[in-house]
Amino acid sequence: MPTPIRLDGVLAKIEGTYATDSVPVVGTDTVRIVDRLWPQLQERFAWPNERTAVASGSLIPPIPGVAKGRYCTIDFGWEIKGSRSGGAYSAGNKIEASPLLQACVCSEALVTTGGSESLTYQHADTNHSSCTIYAYAGGYLYKLVGCRGTWHWPINVGVHGVLMFHLEGILASKTVAAYPGGFVYATPGPVPGVAMALSVGGVWTPDVVTADFLAQGTTSVQRLDSGNAADGIQSFDIGDTVQPLFKIQAKAVIAAYDPSADLVANPRTVRTLALVYNTAVQYDRAKLNVTNMYITDPIRNLNQSGFAAWDLTYLCDASWALKFD
Repeated sequence: MPTPIRLDGVLAKIEGTYATDSVPVVGTDTVRIVDRLWPQLQERFAWPNERTAVASGSLIPPIPGVAKGRYCTIDFGWEIKGSRSGGAYSAGNKIEASPLLQACVCSEALVTTGGSESLTYQHADTNHSSCTIYAYAGGYLYKLVGCRGTWHWPINVGVHGVLMFHLEGILASKTVAAYPGGFVYATPGPVPGVAMALSVGGVWTPDVVTADFLAQGTTSVQRLDSGNAADGIQSFDIGDTVQPLFKIQAKAVIAAYDPSADLVANPRTVRTLALVYNTAVQYDRAKLNVTNMYITDPIRNLNQSGFAAWDLTYLCDASWALKFD
């Protein structure tokens, strides 16, 4: 009979040793995903070994050889919310996305001081963590190890905040598996994009309709191959230039702020960024702060329902911090 794709789920857990299955479980390692997983999870082979150039005595090539380099790419969203219990952050009570953010070139700092508990994620140049992901999709259980990737935060007025993840990992196994019971998700509800108090440099409080923070910019995760690896793939990681970006489309404030003036200033004018989701709710609150960001070309003029608006991109440095408190 046909398999419903809505019966899906993701478990994620940090690995102690790269590409060694950390065995996530449904009781403590669940990640509540947005949208269906089946079409967003793609099984791939680095070397399909199809032998199209090999002689066969015919215009038709011989049968393919054994495919090698089995891996998966996976894309999904996660609704921004607080700790698993809705209470104070602790080593066993983090956000669901903790292992995912750590696997996406981020460090994690946990504060357990009573009354001011928090989790903060920032850019990490080296010593990148990895995670194991168990993905239940389409009637299969995909066990992915050595997962690393990238994330970004599309910011849209009114709707629930969602972090979008792209991860790649070695496919350790793929088995037919019934969707298991016992998935335990975080208790706080998702937070909507209202009352964000979004400000740029203290000079512009934009009427934001849409924005996006790209923690790794346009950098992609790289597949690192090795003939010494069991199936030819040694790891996944990011080693190229990482340029975080903040993009925003919002109505212009002509008298108060001129983005092009920032662009031509010498030295280049530095701006800050601050926004918060769920301002008043402790342990279910997310904040994004950037100490140093710089406008970049092009500066585009937009028409927003008859009003003057800008489409702007800022270059950010490693001063950005995503904080849950």
